[in-house]
Amino acid sequence: MSRFLNELLKQPNVIITSRPSAKPPPALDLELETIGFYQIKAFTNRDTGKVDLEKTEKVQSFLQSHWLIQGLVRIPIQLDALCYTWDDFDPGSVPDTMTGMYKAIEQKLWKKDAVRLGKTHSGQPVTAAQIGTSDPKFLVEDEIYFLERLAFTGLHNDVIDFTSEHRGAIPNKLLLDKTLPQLSFLRTSDPSPNVRDREYHFTHLTFQEYFAARCFVRHWKDDSQLEYVFKKQSNTQSDSPTDPAKFFRKQKYSARYDVFWRFVAGLLDAEKDNKTLQFFKMMEQEPLDLLGPTHQRLQDEPYFRRASSQP
Repeated sequence: MSRFLNELLKQPNVIITSRPSAKPPPALDLELETIGFYQIKAFTNRDTGKVDLEKTEKVQSFLQSHWLIQGLVRIPIQLDALCYTWDDFDPGSVPDTMTGMYKAIEQKLWKKDAVRLGKTHSGQPVTAAQIGTSDPKFLVEDEIYFLERLAFTGLHNDVIDFTSEHRGAIPNKLLLDKTLPQLSFLRTSDPSPNVRDREYHFTHLTFQEYFAARCFVRHWKDDSQLEYVFKKQSNTQSDSPTDPAKFFRKQKYSARYDVFWRFVAGLLDAEKDNKTLQFFKMMEQEPLDLLGPTHQRLQDEPYFRRASSQP
């Protein structure tokens, strides 16, 4: 892979995209930072292709009165998530944190996927109308558990493209070759007619980080050990702790886990129990970097909802 990348960099014109935390190669001719955009009309009308002025105005009005959310939806996938789920919200229940938006779109996509997967209730196939406002997660528990473990293990091993070997390493009760093409959270760009040879990736890296965070929260609340089921890669740490608390202390300020920890904080904050309190107490313990941006973001995620008005 390194030889391949070096060969690409020798080409006359190369465009490299990355997150801000990535370290770019030296001697770039031009370095730019994308700070976002507001293409609200395009996202609010994707399903019908028609302009819905009322919906567009409501979304714009909401964003104008929630200045912190404005920063979140500069990321296209998050603006898409907000617009996609908008019609499902009551006027006062629009999510006002990044985690809240991802939980909302997760629920809506599982409703669609439950039907596509042929899930049944009382022996009969369910329909979208029957699911209605119910939480569909009880219908897709095995699929959720699989995605959580796949996402977390992939994040730990720096894997975003999952081969059949990766997928098969995750204990599951699914017919993967039948199930994965039906999941809205995964995509494949591999045209291979042999489904076992295809590589899958999450629709967006933030979805992998979201499901990885769900996996961590599950272990944190259950006081159970983390599991790393992929074969160890040369670029992964050999001494990664399996205890969730030790893992948190070790990786709290790691750039790789930046968005992951924000999701963890948001998911735990929604629970508001003793395990939530334990997490936020540990956040203020050693090691500490109180002035660093990562620590501030960890604190900001659950408090977005408490500071939603204009400053």
